[in-house]
Amino acid sequence: MTNFQDVLHWFRRQKRRFTLVSSALGYTVVVRLLLSFRKVDILKGHISRLQDRMEASPNGANASDLREVAWSVSSAARLVPAATCLTQALTGAWIMAKRGWQCDVCLTIPRNSVESFEPHAWLLHDSVIILGGTPVDYTHHVPFRKVVGRIPSA
Repeated sequence: MTNFQDVLHWFRRQKRRFTLVSSALGYTVVVRLLLSFRKVDILKGHISRLQDRMEASPNGANASDLREVAWSVSSAARLVPAATCLTQALTGAWIMAKRGWQCDVCLTIPRNSVESFEPHAWLLHDSVIILGGTPVDYTHHVPFRKVVGRIPSA
């Protein structure tokens, strides 16, 4: 009987993963299209409205939830051409807003970028980096523009 329960558990886990990635894939495609047609204001407005609606409720996102969002968005982004860091951060923000969690999408530039302008997008929740890189990477960047939410300090 244990083997059957193990197999059943495996199938449930795979079904959950498939559901997460396929949902994230749909969001990623829409975000990529909106960015391609320079309609990011539509997306920003939608995310902001979702976050405003959920403002009164507690965040409720734990580390496992945040890893799930990061994993599903990263997995889906591999399937979408030109799914840049901004595409991924906005997709993650949309998914988090749908779940009722506040987040920030922040654009940064490297501290020592004298010769080239290479912005990078980050998705943060309560100052925890969800997508974009590591905390060490973030310390080497300077925030210059918020896309969604507020600009966190470096």
